[in-house]
Amino acid sequence: MILLSAGLSAGDSWVKFLAMRAACLCLLAALAAPLAASPVRTLGLNEAYGLALQRSEGLGITREEIKIAEARYWQAVSAVLPQVDFLGSVRTQNNAGGSIGGDSTGARKDRWEGRLRITQTLFSGFREFNTSAALKADQRALAASLERSRQLLYLDVSDLYYQVTTVEEDKAALEEILGALRQRQQELTERVSLGRSRKSELLAAETELADTQATLESLHGLLGAARELFAFLIGVPSHLYQLAPRPPLGVADKLESYLWNSGTRPDIQAASESATAARRRTDAARGEFAPTIGGQFNWLALEDPERDQEWNIIVTMEVPVFDGGLRIAQLNERKAAARASVLNLDRARRLADNEVRVAYNNFTSAAAQAVRLRTAEATARASYQAQQEDYSLGRASNLDVLTSLLRWKELARRRIAAESQTHATLVALQVAAGIMEEGSGKK
Repeated sequence: MILLSAGLSAGDSWVKFLAMRAACLCLLAALAAPLAASPVRTLGLNEAYGLALQRSEGLGITREEIKIAEARYWQAVSAVLPQVDFLGSVRTQNNAGGSIGGDSTGARKDRWEGRLRITQTLFSGFREFNTSAALKADQRALAASLERSRQLLYLDVSDLYYQVTTVEEDKAALEEILGALRQRQQELTERVSLGRSRKSELLAAETELADTQATLESLHGLLGAARELFAFLIGVPSHLYQLAPRPPLGVADKLESYLWNSGTRPDIQAASESATAARRRTDAARGEFAPTIGGQFNWLALEDPERDQEWNIIVTMEVPVFDGGLRIAQLNERKAAARASVLNLDRARRLADNEVRVAYNNFTSAAAQAVRLRTAEATARASYQAQQEDYSLGRASNLDVLTSLLRWKELARRRIAAESQTHATLVALQVAAGIMEEGSGKK
């Protein structure tokens, strides 16, 4: 392009403009090529959930908190184990001037030694054991909370998944009905031109057509917003994924089965572990009233100049006498925290039982409604077709045809919403019971 521009005169600005435009278009095409080559992924519910797991910042934070709890546990364990130290020292002494019984030459004296020291707490009211056990229970509680967070994330993903698929199916149903309305409009236009139908019948059909088109435009906006929200959740741009059709509805178990499973729900396990940790901390607080007995072993392992190597064992005991009521106040605080954790466990169990019962009722209601609406939609479609035939034979009015068409539209949309609600309530029932679908997580 540079050579071409150099050969042009100053008046050939138009040719320069065309050449620059062609170069810009080539550059844009090169930049857009990778985007156009990106494949569109078809995602099912479990695949979308797997992507959401990778992007969840909340789950990542909880995983780091579990690592923190594990580190605190090992810090507590280290207090129970013996502490071993090796102490080395070098002493340089100027003995100038002499001393009685000493070296009167005034030469400098150097001395170094190495001591091995082992310190062990022999008894402290089992405070360290109870504290480490409490920290281990905290770690298990965090792990159970992480599992429950994974289940709740699955519920969020399924809600959005079924919201997007519902709007897509609703949009497809409206487009089918819109085609029927357009066909109806064309037929009435021909009949009005032949004088076989009134102008008001055509206007009524055009009104319903415009109303359906407006509803369809509203669904376009709703679908775009839902897809963008789902894209934020899974980390895939909205134009690079499509959702697989809803799978066949699974069969629900009896209510008692879900109630039984809810007793082992991860959040209940977390509350139980928290109660265990609170009880252990109460025991550790009671240990503050016990004496602390410790032992220390010292051995002079190396020295220069050499002399008789020595060793000793020191046993110490510390008995708490008075601290202004601090230990009693701390014990009362731990007791109150333990009672609160037990109440929290009871509440978690009652809430789980209630959530399962409500979710089961919602599922059975939505499933029954979906079955009835499926039958009603098929009847409404057949009724519309029959009314259309009767209208062509002069045995039905245009109002009858439009009424049956609008009834078909209403029942089709309600059936789609009910089927989607049935799938969503089944997932909510499973999550309420602490279980998840095959391939999506822990059963």
